[in-house]
Amino acid sequence: MNKYLTVIGDVHGCLHTLQSLLDKIPTAGNRIILCGDLINKGKRSYETVEFVRQNKLECLLGNHEFYCIHRKNPRYGHFWQERGGLQTIESVRRNLAPRNEIHLDMFIEQLAQYFQTFHRVVLVDTNFGKKYLLTHGGISKSFFAKNHFTIANVLQNDFFSLDSPIFNKDKLAVIPGYVQVVGHIPTAFAPKLVYGNYYIDSGAVYTTKQGMGYLSAIQFNLEKNEPPTIYQQLNID
Repeated sequence: MNKYLTVIGDVHGCLHTLQSLLDKIPTAGNRIILCGDLINKGKRSYETVEFVRQNKLECLLGNHEFYCIHRKNPRYGHFWQERGGLQTIESVRRNLAPRNEIHLDMFIEQLAQYFQTFHRVVLVDTNFGKKYLLTHGGISKSFFAKNHFTIANVLQNDFFSLDSPIFNKDKLAVIPGYVQVVGHIPTAFAPKLVYGNYYIDSGAVYTTKQGMGYLSAIQFNLEKNEPPTIYQQLNID
């Protein structure tokens, strides 16, 4: 087992910010996981994905990756266009210079296929009894109840519903023995501990909003029950 677990918040195409943050984080004995939403909104979505792929970094599936995967599904396709997909398309055009729309869609589909390899949920054990429960948006009280208050049922869910841990924006369930760590909701002055769960999306892409505009990482010691270490980087993209 690794000694440490580090979770990084929503990057949204802020590649240089991510790279600078990673330079601050020790790697020895440290499992590093990005909590999803690598793409959309920021300037360097394609470059961010390629960096993550080439460095074989672990990543959770965010709602923006989900939109890319299901961009041709009438139920979800409009979210892809409306919530930052155009910035990702522009990033692909700039880097790969597709010859036509068919060629462009081929490149986007390659991204979508890669996103399908991302984790939906990551559970990490500790030496002191707790489990860290990582999802992009978290398990809400209502979703946990709908799954009969059992983690096993949650893990069997297909996560397609809009109240699933990919999309959730409701209050997180307090689950005995588990600490939820989530991104998804830009939170001023994050990371924040709320009823035993951590919100770590500090709105890296939102440089004009008070208390946001930086990328955060939270590092847990898996051997000792002690306060986490926080790493942060102001947006430099």
